[in-house]
Amino acid sequence: MSTKKINVNRNHKDTVFRMLFRKKKALLSLYNTLNGTNYQDEAELEVVTLENAVFLRMRNDAAFVFRERLYVCEHQSTVNCNMPIRQLFYASDTLRAMIPVDRLFHRKMVMVPEPKFVVFYNGTEFLPERTVYYLSDHYMTKPPSPELELKVTVYNINKGNNRDLVESCELLHGYVEFVHRIREKQKDMEVENAILTAIDSCIKDGILKEFLERERSGVMQASWNEIDENKFWEEERMYAREEGLEEGRAAGHAQGLKEGRAAGHAQGLKEGRAAGRAQGLEEGRAEGRAEGWEEGVLQSIRNLMEAKSCTAEEAMSDLLVAADEREKYLAKL
Repeated sequence: MSTKKINVNRNHKDTVFRMLFRKKKALLSLYNTLNGTNYQDEAELEVVTLENAVFLRMRNDAAFVFRERLYVCEHQSTVNCNMPIRQLFYASDTLRAMIPVDRLFHRKMVMVPEPKFVVFYNGTEFLPERTVYYLSDHYMTKPPSPELELKVTVYNINKGNNRDLVESCELLHGYVEFVHRIREKQKDMEVENAILTAIDSCIKDGILKEFLERERSGVMQASWNEIDENKFWEEERMYAREEGLEEGRAAGHAQGLKEGRAAGHAQGLKEGRAAGRAQGLEEGRAEGRAEGWEEGVLQSIRNLMEAKSCTAEEAMSDLLVAADEREKYLAKL
């Protein structure tokens, strides 16, 4: 077993999923899997994946037009209920690139391919085999018939889930097995060796063999970066949860926390944590002190700048800091 270390290139932004599904043949196989078809003429398929989307400086993972349908596909290793908004931006940018602006002012109706939005999820948090998110769920009002709607179907592709879907696509099945092997190897070894061992074992067993042999270095980088980024965001969520718990205790559960501390009773502390964990982040941010929130955001910006070697502006973009608040944080960094 190799013990070679991976020299991480933090500018390497590809994911293994994106690397697998960047060519027409692979995307056509994905279409056939999602639709139960067996089309073979990849010449009919047009790749429209965004290479440099302005939204959060991110690229979408795979987008293509085939048989008058526009598929916008994403891979996620973390649960993200904001996918309808993200997919709305992706679809808007994609259609803008496809349609000359002057045509929108003509009398003749402009026809566009029917959009379809799909997410392939393989994170460690539990999700059902199939989840549907709606754009209207984000509306502050809850109209019975929203004038703008968008539906995103999330498929859990962790090993053992959605078997018919996964096994009908050789590349998707191979990807699921590859990720599964990395996670199994991580139980007994460091991340670098887990990735290398998973690559070697998949090649030996004929799983994504040609792809892994050809793209070995890129797969190593992408896999490490994905694990590293997931770890970073997990730590940030834990930090935010603790911050929210503290603020939630002060705002909504101060009395219980005070009694627990005064009595030194473990049960009081346990109940305070249980209640604060459930509501702390939302209630704490809404009702907590503005100063504490700003310090939390500042620390997250510093953490992200250090972890990703990026600028403060880039870190604030990733953390979705509002544009009109950025000068305030820049002044305090």
